[in-house]
Amino acid sequence: MTDLLSTDLPLTPFPDHTQLPECDGTFVKNLQEHPQSILQQLAEKLRSLPAEQLALLGISVDDLE
Repeated sequence: MTDLLSTDLPLTPFPDHTQLPECDGTFVKNLQEHPQSILQQLAEKLRSLPAEQLALLGISVDDLE
């Protein structure tokens, strides 16, 4: 029977936070952020659009209040 703990592979320590990359180019979804704040940000962006553009999207200015 072979011993499961004996291996021929050298054991190397895991990298710490200083050795990990700080950016990999992907977007991070923050699940800790409350969805209401995301809706508020979207409404703020839509409020900055002219009423004519909002009408093309089927949104009235009153819907954003």
